[in-house]
Amino acid sequence: MAHQQLTPEQVKLVLRRAAELERTRADEEAIAPDDLEAIAREVGIAPTAVRRALGELASGALDRPVAPSSPGLLDRALGPADVVVERTLPTPPDTIRATLDRFFRSQLLELQRDFGERTHWVGARGLWSGLQRSLNLQGRYAFLPEAEIETLIVPAEQGGTYVRLVLRMAAERRRKLQLAAVGGGAGAAIIAIGLLAAGGHPAIELVTTLGGAAGGSAAVMKSRSSYKKDLGRATVALERALDQIS
Repeated sequence: MAHQQLTPEQVKLVLRRAAELERTRADEEAIAPDDLEAIAREVGIAPTAVRRALGELASGALDRPVAPSSPGLLDRALGPADVVVERTLPTPPDTIRATLDRFFRSQLLELQRDFGERTHWVGARGLWSGLQRSLNLQGRYAFLPEAEIETLIVPAEQGGTYVRLVLRMAAERRRKLQLAAVGGGAGAAIIAIGLLAAGGHPAIELVTTLGGAAGGSAAVMKSRSSYKKDLGRATVALERALDQIS
C-alpha cells in the first residue's frame, strides 16, 4: 500500500475518515489559525485559501450552505432565499471596504457586525429610514428593510482581492409566503361557501370550484412575481456596485 497511487476520490475518503478519527480523540485540543495555515501549507494549500475558509466559517457560511445542491420546495415556488455575488478585483481590500461601506449606507443599510475581513449589514430601522423608503418613487433603494448582506473581502491567491457578497432574503420570502397562504385560504373559503350555496347544482359547483382555485393560484403567482422582482433588483444592485469598483 505504501507505493500504491491513490485516486483523487480515494484521497478525499482517506482524509475525511482521518478527520473523523481525529475528532474522536479524548484529548482533542483547539488549534490556532496560524497553526492551521502551517498545516495546510505542508499539504500544498495556500494560506490565503485557509484564511478565506476561516472567514466563511466565522460568518456561518460553512454551517449554513448558501446554495443547496437541489432546490427545495420554497425555492421552486418563490425563489432562493440566498444569492451569492463574488468577484476577484484588482483593487486593494481597504478601498473595496470603504466603497461598499458608502454604498450600503446610501441604500439605508446599517453595519450590524464588523469582523474586519467580513461584515454583516441589515436594513436600517427608525422613522427617518422608513420615511425615505416610503418616498422611494425613483427606485433608488434596492434593498428591502428585511434584507441582510454578508461580505467577505480577503486577498486572492493569484493577486488582487476576492469579494464575496451574500444577499439573504429569507425573512422577506417568509412574508411573501404568508401573503400567498392568505390568498390561497381565501380561495379555499370561496370554494367552501360556493359549494354550500350551490345546493348540489353541478354547474354552480364547477364554476365556484374553478373560481376559488383561480383566486388561490393568482395569490401564489403574485407573491412569486413580487419576490423575484425584489430579489432581482437587489442582486443587480450588488453586481453594479462591484462593477463600479472594478
